[in-house]
Amino acid sequence: MSDKSNKKGVPFLASLGVVAVAMFLTSFSATQVKPPVKQAGVSDSALEAALRRALPGAVAAHTGSGVGRAAREGMGSVPAARPVNMSDIPQKTNWLRSAEGPDRPISGLTEEEYQALKRLVAKREAAGEIGAKPSHFLPLASSVSRPRAAGPSSVGASTGFFGQSENGLDPPDMALAVSENFVLQVVNSDIAVYSKGGTLQPGFPKDIPTFLGQPGVFMFDPRAFYDWANHRFFVLMDTWTTVGGVNQGGVVWAASQTEDPREGWYVYSTFTGAPLGSGVCGDFPQLGHDTTNWGQYATKGGIYIGVNLWLTSSTCTPGNYSFQGNVIFIIPKDAIYSGLGFGYWYFDGLNIGGTVVDTLQPDNVTDRADKPSAIFLVNSYNYDWGGGVCSSGCNGLAVWTISGPTAGSVIAPNNPFAFLQGGNGPILSEVGISTTHNYSLPPYASAPNCTAGSGPCVDTDYPFISGQVKYHAGELFGSLNTGVSGTSTAVAGPIWFDIHPVMNNNNSQLTAVEERQEDCFLCGGWANNGSAYYATLQPDQENNVVMVFDYSTDVAYPGTVYTSRRVTYGDNLMNGAGTYLEGGANAVSGRWGDYSATAPDFTIATQGLLWFSAQYAPSSGSWGTVIGAAQYSTAGDQ
Repeated sequence: MSDKSNKKGVPFLASLGVVAVAMFLTSFSATQVKPPVKQAGVSDSALEAALRRALPGAVAAHTGSGVGRAAREGMGSVPAARPVNMSDIPQKTNWLRSAEGPDRPISGLTEEEYQALKRLVAKREAAGEIGAKPSHFLPLASSVSRPRAAGPSSVGASTGFFGQSENGLDPPDMALAVSENFVLQVVNSDIAVYSKGGTLQPGFPKDIPTFLGQPGVFMFDPRAFYDWANHRFFVLMDTWTTVGGVNQGGVVWAASQTEDPREGWYVYSTFTGAPLGSGVCGDFPQLGHDTTNWGQYATKGGIYIGVNLWLTSSTCTPGNYSFQGNVIFIIPKDAIYSGLGFGYWYFDGLNIGGTVVDTLQPDNVTDRADKPSAIFLVNSYNYDWGGGVCSSGCNGLAVWTISGPTAGSVIAPNNPFAFLQGGNGPILSEVGISTTHNYSLPPYASAPNCTAGSGPCVDTDYPFISGQVKYHAGELFGSLNTGVSGTSTAVAGPIWFDIHPVMNNNNSQLTAVEERQEDCFLCGGWANNGSAYYATLQPDQENNVVMVFDYSTDVAYPGTVYTSRRVTYGDNLMNGAGTYLEGGANAVSGRWGDYSATAPDFTIATQGLLWFSAQYAPSSGSWGTVIGAAQYSTAGDQ
């Protein structure tokens, strides 16, 4: 797609069959390049002290061992919502850069300390000390030397259009949800609704804080889903406000009253219940949901919200907070879809063997026919692991289930919402597994204006699971960023996984986890020190998968790329290196979006359309987003 057609707030519609550009790859050069050297400014001892300050619970362990449990749990309540008609919210026409909020998911480090740590880890990765080994499937990368259209047919692309562009906030964190007739995209604190043909609906985009009744409040890190069983949209935002010189962390959410997001919504006030609230910087919220009929008060399923928690004695400024842990909220859909008040359960301080974990991604049920018998969450090891943000390397995944009580006045092991009926709280269980690949804090990704070893290029954040985890037919799909080991110049790559939780049928608790597939996608196999990052996967009804990610090299600006795999394809393989949905055209700042997004589309029962969205670098030199969809519609789609 020509970037000249991408006007702010105005989408440009084109067929992917026309705009998709094949990715040209060669085997990566074996020429030895001197690894990046840690630059002056922050000494090793100062960096170690900064990590201890920011991550006081950090351990050297590279993986979890011991029992997974929560430090605290309990029940709370939320008052009724306020009805809001989206059509009453004015269109947003002016963007002002916010002076508040984090430049990236919080690390606890100052910008100088963060850059010093990235340089140090890049040096270790280039030397082969830490990181994922290069992919076993490098021939896939080296064999593609012609346009994809001349090769084997891949997943059928059906539509693509430009989404929201630079709006005064950096970077473009986004959420995507698709219904029978609409595509909803939230970028930072702006919400837009499109037709499926890419037409921006009248009156959009709109300001999220205004829509949620709190104009001027800093809201960020959007997440969203569309509930195909109940025909509702749900949007979640993180919030920071300053009260008496101290930050108050919270989350705010809203649910549409119908399938049409342009009309009525139920808007809930900002939630600051413990352990959120005063002195807390809540960060990088996670969102999941299901459509299981759990019983009275939760017949429509549940919504699951996670938040990373940082403590502060004042405001949330870098170097002024330390990592505390996490919280998971379990919320029934029935009341929310009617705008009523409700009770919820929370687990606070989830840890393994006493060391807290973070960024627990709840499962997102992708098919209305899926009815899992427990709630699933997945995390990698990140902040408090591997010497701090996996700077000395990590391995493994932790899989959690939340099931119903097996004792008390209401015995319902298959109902984690039994507490709404006067029963005991739900039961948390965890099983850890090793991953085929080690992983580590990823280095910056190169771009033509900046090589990764020279400074803050395209930031790839941490080795947490950044995008949503998707559930279908008993399998969980997700991805995390890592540095690649021993590639002369440090590069980043996504480790994608497909895991299968094994349950005890008598109590719905987790007994084992089987890793069905895992690969560090073409890690070390891209030409010109290329990196891929922020991958998100979406399965269809057959467990065919589309994966979207961002990609850049020493000679290619960041662009949005997608690839796919047939469920019958060889394990651990994607069907090719990928195809550009939109390539980059200019330099960008070091900050980049912290996750991409995917969404299923079950409008036509016989067609499993898979939507995806990510960011790219347009010719304007800021950033833009693009939205696409693809499907396996014929036997020739591979």
